[in-house]
Amino acid sequence: MTHYPRIAALLFGPPLAIQPAALRTMIDAIGPRLLGTEDEDQDRPRAEADPDQGAERRAALHQRLAAVTDGEVVDVGDGIAEYCVTAGGVAVIPVQGTLVNRFDWLSTICGITSYDGIGMALDAALADAKVKAVLLDIDSPGGQANVVADLADRIRAACAAKPVWAVANPMAFSAAYWLAAAADRVLLPRLGDVGSIGALRLHTDRSKANAQRGIAYTAVYSGARKVDGASHAPLTTAAQETWQADIDQVRQHFAAAVAGFRGLSVEAVLATEAGQYMDVSAIAAGLADAVMTFDEALSALTDQVSRAAAPLYFQRGLPSPAARASGQQEVPMAGSPAAPPPDKSEAVDNSGPAVAGLAVETVAAADPGAVMAAAQAYVRDVSDLCLLAGRPEAAADFMAKGLSPDQVRQALIDAKATSSASAALSAQRPAEGAVAAQLALDHKGVFARFNKQRGS
Repeated sequence: MTHYPRIAALLFGPPLAIQPAALRTMIDAIGPRLLGTEDEDQDRPRAEADPDQGAERRAALHQRLAAVTDGEVVDVGDGIAEYCVTAGGVAVIPVQGTLVNRFDWLSTICGITSYDGIGMALDAALADAKVKAVLLDIDSPGGQANVVADLADRIRAACAAKPVWAVANPMAFSAAYWLAAAADRVLLPRLGDVGSIGALRLHTDRSKANAQRGIAYTAVYSGARKVDGASHAPLTTAAQETWQADIDQVRQHFAAAVAGFRGLSVEAVLATEAGQYMDVSAIAAGLADAVMTFDEALSALTDQVSRAAAPLYFQRGLPSPAARASGQQEVPMAGSPAAPPPDKSEAVDNSGPAVAGLAVETVAAADPGAVMAAAQAYVRDVSDLCLLAGRPEAAADFMAKGLSPDQVRQALIDAKATSSASAALSAQRPAEGAVAAQLALDHKGVFARFNKQRGS
């Protein structure tokens, strides 16, 4: 059975969060065949999808996982996904190739990773008593945008149960970066790349090709917008405007999510204009935390869960949300001043990682499924409140402080009231250039407070 229609449906029409260069490569490689315009002998037999090929690829993936991590490969969902548990208790979850919503054997053969598979592997790793932390091994240009936000929220919630790091090994673009940004830390090697925080949607117009072949398509439909984006006619102005609005909305959601996860402003994320950032540039833009290889990242995470020191080469100095919520101290960057000894009068119980904003004594003593569900609900509630208030960048700080949704709501109301009062006072005595000056001062103040809270 030929799967061209399914592949075409993935590429043409739905919103995509994928690196444009990767999409161009796919279109150049299989576009003519998908669109029926390739110049070849139509009687020539074509290779069909063979489940055995999927099994062979999965076996090769298992070999690779076991080799690079020196651990035990665990199958999830009867082969839908897998992760590898190292001797140090780190679960390595591969996130490789183009990302799609659902798993099928065609995905396996083509080297595609599904969101449902990643989610299943994450849930299994959280429930695995041998797993102390999770490392996302990402090498992906991105993919479908439809459900990536939900999976990113699940990853963020998982950070409250066990440390979750992400490595762009060597790239995490678009939807793949959306997932990476949700982790406690984002790492990448020298010359590694992250970013492409944007969205796109493709339309193909076959009308001229059809005319040359003597083919005419007639659509009988009800509803003025029913055939928007049909491939046998040019894209109408109304359809293009609708698609543009949809894509802009996807980008806004993407930017708001990254801003909340990374402690940035939405404006700063949008200002990247879907650009790609390499190693130190990614750190300067706030999109990554450290430059290190996959092996170094795995070693550092293993050291962290075993409470040993780990070197970080280029670091922004942002403590992870899980560490801030539990009161654990981060390992300082080499050369930075040592942190003062903790005040014993304010001792923190580190017997188990706490779920921010939730009354959970220890994850080990609680039902992992219940903890995960509660953490997901907490992340979603706080993120939604901040988004509605127009301050998505504040979500990460509220979660770090462990504020409940009610406390977050009140804090946002208080901040709004203070802002309104200040605006009213300024309006009573306006001065030339005062608005611009105040904005500049506020901008610097935000970052000053942001850095002060994190001890940088």
